[in-house]
Amino acid sequence: MRLHSSKDFTLPLGMKSIPPLRGVGGVLRVPVAMQRIGVCKATAHSFMNTSEALRSKHTPLTPLKGGILRCALRPSRFAFHFSFCALLFALTPAFAQPLAFQDISSQIGPQAVGAYLGVSVGDYDNDGDDDVYFSSQSSSNLLYENLGEGKFKDVTSTAGLSTVRGGYSAVWGDIDNDGDLDLFAGFFGRDNRFYLKNGDKTFREIAASAGVKLNVNTLHCLMADIDNDGFLDIYLTVNNQGNRLYRNNGNLTFTEVTQESGAAYNGRAMGAGFFDYDKDGDIDLYLVHDYGQANHLFQNDGRGRFTNVAAQAGVDFAGDGMGVDFGDYDNDGWLDMYITNYHKSILYRNNGNGTFTDLTSAAQLPGVGMSWGCNFIDCDNDGWLDIFIANQSKFWQLLPAIYPNVLFRNKGDGAFVDVAPQAGLATTYDSFGSATLDFNNDGRLDIVVADNVSTTQNEFLKMWAMRIIG
Repeated sequence: MRLHSSKDFTLPLGMKSIPPLRGVGGVLRVPVAMQRIGVCKATAHSFMNTSEALRSKHTPLTPLKGGILRCALRPSRFAFHFSFCALLFALTPAFAQPLAFQDISSQIGPQAVGAYLGVSVGDYDNDGDDDVYFSSQSSSNLLYENLGEGKFKDVTSTAGLSTVRGGYSAVWGDIDNDGDLDLFAGFFGRDNRFYLKNGDKTFREIAASAGVKLNVNTLHCLMADIDNDGFLDIYLTVNNQGNRLYRNNGNLTFTEVTQESGAAYNGRAMGAGFFDYDKDGDIDLYLVHDYGQANHLFQNDGRGRFTNVAAQAGVDFAGDGMGVDFGDYDNDGWLDMYITNYHKSILYRNNGNGTFTDLTSAAQLPGVGMSWGCNFIDCDNDGWLDIFIANQSKFWQLLPAIYPNVLFRNKGDGAFVDVAPQAGLATTYDSFGSATLDFNNDGRLDIVVADNVSTTQNEFLKMWAMRIIG
């Protein structure tokens, strides 16, 4: 079965497993006893968004505290995307209680200093917890293995990954359907790298033999099965040198199909994301553009051929766009869209008829500075998706003020309120991207924020869940 949002599958009372499933976009959630919504699997989002394709055997459900059921999902194929360098947080249960996040950067293990611009999350060693890969513009890219109990270890060299600098993005995905995650790393002005997992904890680089070796200014990497043939394909946004779409041939090789697919774009490409906006069973593609160039919404015809319908859908916004994420913030069963931008970020509500409505003002969502990363995330497990935004706080001193990171809490009535200061998330480290994960498997989503700074270490900010004592 296929999941597109929390409304697409309601867990019948007494059911103890979920049939094989696939999902795209947002966080997979299962309504439980008509009260609470439990997180099935923490998804990794990014400043450009994450696409995800999950499939499992019948999946056992594990009860958690507070009436929540957690789905112990062991995906056999999926894709996660990157964001920009690192902060990690953790949270409190109910809306009546204040959210509180704790910076655990110094607790998790050794941290590198430098302009780490990307972070991608995935369980690379299949041990049931989320590992983290960092992309750096100025230093070595890094892979941190999650050792459990809140500790991470740098395994970049032992895993066989290149330490070359210039990384901007990366995406995890099982491109050969062998049950473990492979890694595509995008670089700016250097050859991209494509790492195939060897079946243990090591990788080998196959970009040339796979037909995806490319030396361009890659900003964003995505994976999704665009033609429903069972294999993950690759899409790259490339600044002013033409985006690329590679179709997976199913034999560890790819064929570039950018032009014939209709998904070409040659301008100021920035963020992008795969999602099924029209719920027709195939993956559509949204592109965010900079310098006043109109954004694109590519509708998939089911065969991996795309048509730009942004104008008809009402989402051809032209501004200084950076990132995008998707989620059903109003629980009507349709994926909505949040776009980060210079000062004017936008919330588009999916009308369910192929069009969207800009409800930014109605939702009480102000412009918040030079925004990059954004994530729909249910911080308090109340069944309503909140919005986290990573801000480049100082923006080369061009802004009239310093803008901290933001957490807009969903009030459940169509409006949001910023609770970042109270939650401890209003940091000003020049953040670029963000990702969500459950690094300690406690059923509460944590946040990794990417900071482009050269004087402080990467920051993991744990969603501090205030593990109620007494």
